[in-house]
Amino acid sequence: MNRITPIACSLALAAVSTTPALAQWSTGSLSVARSNVAAETIGDLALFVGGRVGNTVIDVIDIYDSAADTWTATSLPVAQANVATATLGNLVFFAGGVRQGFAVSDVVDILDTQTMTWSTATLSEARAVVGMTTVGNKVFFAGGGGIGFVSDVVDVYDADIGTPDNSLAWSIEQPLSSPRGGASAVTVGHLAIFAGGADDGGTPFDVVDIYDNLNDTWSTATLSVARLVGNAATVVGDRAYFAGGHFSQSGGPDMSDALDVFDAQSGWTSTTLPSGPRGYIGVTALGNTVLFGGGVETGFVASDLVETLNVGTGQWGAPQHLTQAGANAATTVDGTALFTSNGTTVVDMYEPAGLNYCGAVANSTGGAGTIGATGSDSVAANDLLLTAEQLPPHQFGYFLNSMTQGLAMNPGGSQGNLCLGGSIGRYTQSVFDSGASGTGSLALDLANTPTPGGLVAITAGETWSFQCWFRDFNPSPTSNFTDAVSVTFD
Repeated sequence: MNRITPIACSLALAAVSTTPALAQWSTGSLSVARSNVAAETIGDLALFVGGRVGNTVIDVIDIYDSAADTWTATSLPVAQANVATATLGNLVFFAGGVRQGFAVSDVVDILDTQTMTWSTATLSEARAVVGMTTVGNKVFFAGGGGIGFVSDVVDVYDADIGTPDNSLAWSIEQPLSSPRGGASAVTVGHLAIFAGGADDGGTPFDVVDIYDNLNDTWSTATLSVARLVGNAATVVGDRAYFAGGHFSQSGGPDMSDALDVFDAQSGWTSTTLPSGPRGYIGVTALGNTVLFGGGVETGFVASDLVETLNVGTGQWGAPQHLTQAGANAATTVDGTALFTSNGTTVVDMYEPAGLNYCGAVANSTGGAGTIGATGSDSVAANDLLLTAEQLPPHQFGYFLNSMTQGLAMNPGGSQGNLCLGGSIGRYTQSVFDSGASGTGSLALDLANTPTPGGLVAITAGETWSFQCWFRDFNPSPTSNFTDAVSVTFD
């Protein structure tokens, strides 16, 4: 596909140094500085696959083991850059990469992460920049292209029929509605979604092909802006997020600020990224939070910006920054989000003190209250701060805790959702007034945590959830809740 080269070149950008915004940021290191890396997670392992050093395609796979907090490296059978990946069980599939000299291949390399052994399979057509995702026990390899062509072919591996070395387990599905490469591929429930992409001249598409695995049927939808989203997509629950992208004709410098959201219950909506246009963003999710990291702005200017969206409340967090600009691959493993940085060995790692969950209901401000946990999840450090924001001004509230998550809608006549269950403790000795800013905070004393049975000490290894209750007038006197945050203590 002609536009493989501009895509690759646009990501090989100089690094720009900055300072992480929060203490939850740290860095890891790849074994080789490179660009055009793919990122994938399976179990406790985050894989950073292949890439390019100048004009040389390399075979390195760097592996971060979150359980052991260690980095190791292995190799692909053949060097590749811009490889597509998907997982099924303990297998990782690698296909659609660009090999040395921009050659494309029909080989699928398959890594068994239990035995760390390799096997191979064959696509029906050699091609690169394939859209790959897993739905049920099927792995889809959709579209792609090479120099001078794009494809509508959809190859499928079905594990219910056999292992990858069984040719009967491979088939050709109904083709995509339009031949294209670089479609953004994700799975929401029983739906495999292939969004956008570009033809061999660099012209972007707005078409979305959707495969329903329950009914074995295909349908189509439309993005709000025709563009090459690439890997800048992620899924939280029943929602898929497709962020920014490259939408210039023939590989020009223009990026998009569009954020298309697919909800399996209500369909498609669209909004925009607060910061403006960016393409080739590293997008991943932590609990109820989607992170949009790095990428390039219009003109191929490398960005170090990280924007965060709480999907439970619809609120955007304060901007943060990567240590290196131009990240183009991201993944999450065991509560840590990782972002590569083009041309360097740096992997920016974000591990918040807690993960948000549950949805909050809008209060009288028109927005939904949010809760955050900052500081340390270390019991020994005893330095964890809860903060509630987007509250109605000049109202009182207090925080709640429980070791059990739950969902009770409109408890006691409240307008909100109680996201805690079981035995619920109340910090009634620390009632706050939200003031003009509509905020409240509490520095936890982990050795004296209120429960219905009295004060207890939180110990390492325990997981506690926290939420904020507050008064409101909406329009009559009532109460409401923020979303909730879960913290596993060390």
